[in-house]
Amino acid sequence: MVKVGITGNMGSGKSLVCSLFEQMGIPVFYADHEAKKLYSEPQVMQNMKKHFGKSIYLSNGNLNKKKKLSRLIFNDEFAMQFIRDLIYPELHKKFNAWATEKALNNCKYVLYEAALILENGFQKQFDKLILVSSPEWLRIERIKERDKLSEKAATCAYETTNGREEEKASTG
Repeated sequence: MVKVGITGNMGSGKSLVCSLFEQMGIPVFYADHEAKKLYSEPQVMQNMKKHFGKSIYLSNGNLNKKKKLSRLIFNDEFAMQFIRDLIYPELHKKFNAWATEKALNNCKYVLYEAALILENGFQKQFDKLILVSSPEWLRIERIKERDKLSEKAATCAYETTNGREEEKASTG
């Protein structure tokens, strides 16, 4: 079975590309979606609260993503690294189990969709890698629509996270 990583910056069109592969019957593992599920696992919750404080979760047990976590990870490199160290190993275990299941079902290809494959050095896990790119104005528009953000907030999110995958792809 061939494992293909689909990567690109925020708003580049990764989901659109993946939907085309899904229409051809190729299964896609959406890393961001699966990572979000991990935040509700007891061990992850405990570590998050210990590191960031109890206010990282809302009273209903959901992650306080909009007000607390987003500000932390976009403004604090150490917070972002903590999240990566906590979530990514578990995420890769989930992907490997999922890919094994797909292989048992005779899938010839599986796709792993994530924004930061190159930045985080995960490209060695894949047989092939597809880098999705689009113009800056389109990325900002997609971020604005998807996350229901103002132009200013979408531009800030774009500037904070974008350029990394394409820079990594062009340097090596």
